[in-house]
Amino acid sequence: MPPAPSRPSLDRPNAHYYFFMVEGDPSHLGAYGQDDSNMPWENWHFITFGQNIINGKANFERKQMEERYSALIKAGVSRVPKQLEKL
Repeated sequence: MPPAPSRPSLDRPNAHYYFFMVEGDPSHLGAYGQDDSNMPWENWHFITFGQNIINGKANFERKQMEERYSALIKAGVSRVPKQLEKL
């Protein structure tokens, strides 16, 4: 995605963020969630989207990907975020 557009406020003049609206019933929003973890580099985040629970069970693939990311960061296998793309 392109960088988030500027959305300044009086207390946060440098704020940038995306803003989305969905018209209709709350069910139109879907059943997806976002998990966000800070990365060890300034202004970098690891973000996943998807259901945490599917048919009453934890989303195994999502959890596995998040655990792999965490292990790679803890192991220090990357000095820059771009290197994680290839892992």
